[in-house]
Amino acid sequence: MINLVNKNYIDDVNAQANQVIEQINKEIETYEKDEINAFKASLEKEIEVYYDGELNDLKLQAQIKISQDKLESKRALLKLRADLADKLFAETEKRLVDFTQSSDYREYLKKKLQAKQISFKNGYFEVKEADVKLFSAILKELKLDNEVKSSDIKIGGFRFTSLVDHIQLNDTLDASLLEQESWFMDHSGFIL
Repeated sequence: MINLVNKNYIDDVNAQANQVIEQINKEIETYEKDEINAFKASLEKEIEVYYDGELNDLKLQAQIKISQDKLESKRALLKLRADLADKLFAETEKRLVDFTQSSDYREYLKKKLQAKQISFKNGYFEVKEADVKLFSAILKELKLDNEVKSSDIKIGGFRFTSLVDHIQLNDTLDASLLEQESWFMDHSGFIL
C-alpha cells in the first residue's frame, strides 16, 4: 500500500510537473511568437524605410536627369537660334554691301544728307575708302565743301563730325546693322 501511495504521489507530482512544463512551454511559445512578430514588424518597417529612401533617390535622379535634358535641349535650341540669327545678319550684311554697289545707293546717301536738320559747315565726313569719290560728288551737288576722309566703315553710309559745333553723327549702315542686331538679341529671348 505504501507503494501504491508512493506511486499515486509520484504520479500526482509528475502530473503537476507536466502541467508546469506545459505551461512553461506555452509561455515560451507565446514569448517566441511575440519576439518573432516584433522582429518581423521592425524588419518590415526597416524595409519600408529603405524602399522609401531608394524610391526618393530614384525620383531625385529622375528629376536631375529631366532637368539636365531640358537644359541641354534649351542650349541646343538657343545654339540653333543663334546660328540662324548669325546667318540672317550675315545675309543682311551681304545685301547691304550689294546695295552699296547699286545705283540706288547714290540717291540713298543724297536723301540722308538732305533729311538731316543740321548745318554741315565746320566739320568733316568719313566714308569707306570706295565711297570717297561718290560722296565728294554728292557734296558738290549739294553745294557743301566739307572734307571727306576714308575710315574703317565696312558696309557704307557716312559719319559727320564737327568739333566746333559739338556734333557727331553716325549714319553708317554698319552702325544701323549693329543696332538692329543688338535690339534683336535684347528682345529675342535668346539667353538662358
